[in-house]
Order: sequence, then C-alpha cells, then structure tokens
Amino acid sequence: MTGARGSSDIAAALGVRLDGVRPVPGHRGQRRTFFAHWDGEPVVAKWGLDEDLPAKIPYVAGQVPELSRRGIPAAPVLAHAPMHGGGYAWLQPRLPGRPADPGPALLAELLAMLDRMRDAPPGEHRTDHNAWVAATVRDDLAGYWANTAAIGPTARALGEQVRAWATAQPPPPPASDYVHVDLNLGNVLVDGDTIVGLVDLENLGIGSPAVDAARLAYEWHAAGAPGLADIIRYGRSCHGEAGWRYAVAYEVASRLGFRSEHMVDDDPAADVDVAGGYFDAVRSG
Repeated sequence: MTGARGSSDIAAALGVRLDGVRPVPGHRGQRRTFFAHWDGEPVVAKWGLDEDLPAKIPYVAGQVPELSRRGIPAAPVLAHAPMHGGGYAWLQPRLPGRPADPGPALLAELLAMLDRMRDAPPGEHRTDHNAWVAATVRDDLAGYWANTAAIGPTARALGEQVRAWATAQPPPPPASDYVHVDLNLGNVLVDGDTIVGLVDLENLGIGSPAVDAARLAYEWHAAGAPGLADIIRYGRSCHGEAGWRYAVAYEVASRLGFRSEHMVDDDPAADVDVAGGYFDAVRSG
C-alpha cells in the first residue's frame, strides 16, 4: 500500500474526497503522508501500520485543545479511522510555515515551548515515555542497540560506550511533562523566527523534556549551529544528570538503531560519525 493507492485508501477509510493529492517530498513523509485539499481547505492525510495508532490518534486529538491553550500550535485531528485491509488513517489541517532551520532566535522559542509543555494535566495519558526510554536504553526493549552493533565495529563500540555511560546511573524518577519524542526540525514549522506549527505528534506522551532537548541538541550538532551548549544546559536542568544521560543515550540509540521500511535506501553507517561527535559534545558541554 504505497504511492497513490495509499491516498485513495485514506480517503475511503475516512469517507472524504481528497483533491490535488501529492506525496510529501522526501523520505521524511515515510511514503505515507500526502498534501491534499478537502472541501477546498489544505490538509495533510496520513496512514500508518502501528497497532496502537487506534489509541494514539484519539489521545493526540484529545490533547490538542490543552496544547493550544498553552500556545503550542499543534494541528487538530479532523478525522481518523481504520483502513480496509489494515492500517490506520487520519486527517489534519495543513499548517502554515516551512520546516525550521537552527538559529538563536528559533532556539529561544523552542526552549520556551518546552517550558510550556511542562506539567501535563493529571489523569491518564496514552504513552509513558519514562518507562519506554529507560527500557530502551537499559534493556534494549526496541532492539536499537542490537541494530546499532550490526552496523559495524565502530558503531558497536560507540553504542556500548553510550549505554554504559547512561546506565552507570539508575533511571531517573518518572516525570509527567508532555514529550513529543521526535522533535526534529522537520517537525517544527516556522514563519520567520516564529513557530507556527508542531507536527507528527503521533507519539505524544508524558515523560521528561530532556528527551526532546536531547533530540534538539542532536539537530544543532549535526547542523554545526551555534547554541548547542545552551541546549545541553537546558537538558541537564530538566530531570537531573540521570535524566539527561538516559535521554542522550535514547537519542543515540534511536538515531542509529531505528529501522523502518521507508528507510531502505538509507545507510545507517553514515550517521555513526555524527552520533559519535554528538556524544563527545554532550559529555564536554
């Protein structure tokens, strides 16, 4: 289920007519995300295969009003439904803006946004990233460390070093802040230096903002942009030294060890040097 067939199946599942459909360019859309128009309005249509999407997407839809109240420009979910033959589809407005580039003004906005994501409302939340991050780093629950080791000796040695550095401390106590968990700059839309959209919130849950800060630090390091030391200081302030170490280790593990069928053309070895430089910068920052 790829290409045009994916968009038609999304429309059928949601009971809508989509016009002007075109795939989101590049592999970041995972070949499952489409720009379109619905009743003349620009929308983003997506589908996925994760078994927990029928629970995740309604959770995200339910959190958008609270995020918006806090000044976090998350897109509402207009419609969602299971797809015939497997998979889950959802529809959101296409937010304005363009993917962000690293810079000092954006960094200040991002860290202020992370502060506004602190203290998620009490009650049940769909995804507990406290448990997920700790189990991924310590117990290799997701298999990321095994995948990293399979890249080659350099990657294996880096993974072992990062994992030992993190697990030298016990996992931090649980935090209950909103966590995006994939806060790369492609998921932040800006108009000038102003954040106007936060997208790809499917994995929104609760945990420590150190996890999002660790991902931003990787983005800043990879781009060679000024401000990396500021992000590192912020990340360390979120959840103590243990929280920061587990967040950094999770970032390295997921950058090198995450595998998906939309990444078949990627060479994971190309990221090893960047991840190693990131780890060195974090420890010395």
